[in-house]
Amino acid sequence: CDVPQYFPENQSLSNWVKTQRRMKVILGEGQQSCLSQNRIDQLDKLGFNWSLMHRRGPQKGNSWEKRYQELFRYYECHQNTCLTHNSDASLLRWIQRQRLEYKRFKKGDKSYLTNDRIEKLEALRFEFDPVMASWKKRFNELKEYHMINGHCNVPQRYKLNPKLGRWVSNQRHLLKTVTCNEQLYSVNEKVNALKSINFEFYSKK
Repeated sequence: CDVPQYFPENQSLSNWVKTQRRMKVILGEGQQSCLSQNRIDQLDKLGFNWSLMHRRGPQKGNSWEKRYQELFRYYECHQNTCLTHNSDASLLRWIQRQRLEYKRFKKGDKSYLTNDRIEKLEALRFEFDPVMASWKKRFNELKEYHMINGHCNVPQRYKLNPKLGRWVSNQRHLLKTVTCNEQLYSVNEKVNALKSINFEFYSKK
């Protein structure tokens, strides 16, 4: 029963929940309250979370939830979270922040992202690393090509999928793009995936 303070789907419910918590505080202070013990018992049976009544001041969690709900509405309309450059600028900045916080989270650094928030974003098929997601898309296309043709030597000018032909050519220069240890880890992950389908890093002339 952790209804957020900002809940566009049913803001009246959110306001009602907030009122119940406030009435419980008043009752605990010995003042007259419209919240009876019978009502408290009924809410307890639902697993109602009274602890939120102790919070004071603006909460960062509420701000996060507000943005998440905006992203959720976008997802419902488009079935993806790939906002265009013409989309809400503040929501685009929030999305970039989630990707930055995710990197910190994975490294074990301080981050306001939690496992719960990550799961909520993943439920919307959110791409924490769009560059890697694009790479995996091409890799899956190459796997399909390998399954059909028995090799990964896609012609650079492959009419059925020109982007795949150019992508395969670029993969042969992967190790030359490394400029730091973090990139090396990412490149090694890609190299190992390519080796798993017998990719030839040196094209046959």
